[in-house]
Amino acid sequence: MKTRKTLALTVGVMMALSALSACSGGKDNGNGSSAPTTEVSGKPADISGDILVLTHRTDLLDDKTLDKYVAEFQKTYPKINVKFEGITAYDDEVTIRLSTGDFGDVLSIPNGVTTDQLPQFFEPFGTVSELSSKYQFLPQFSANNTV
Repeated sequence: MKTRKTLALTVGVMMALSALSACSGGKDNGNGSSAPTTEVSGKPADISGDILVLTHRTDLLDDKTLDKYVAEFQKTYPKINVKFEGITAYDDEVTIRLSTGDFGDVLSIPNGVTTDQLPQFFEPFGTVSELSSKYQFLPQFSANNTV
């Protein structure tokens, strides 16, 4: 189970960063487009599995934008099957699902989750000091200096 959570966290972070790098902050690869700057150790082609991504962005699900993210993601991780579940009342539903343990593999943190509750539901990603040069808003998504 811990391996699945770690895989899901890694994949989720990669997807989120890929999506964000399309908007800004990516490394120019010489042809005018950006590439994510996140690195994952190991061979991406060897990582396989299924992940469920919960999203409040039902508009991006409906207009197939998220399918484009998955297609780009699968160029690096071809053996990862990504499924999205769009949720319109995200905070309410996901907060309830957190209490049942049925909250998917990758998700945005619902507003009702306090920083001291983060370790109950999410895997650690690193310390604020390690990650602050690369990412913004870390203190609000960390507990005891751990993101």
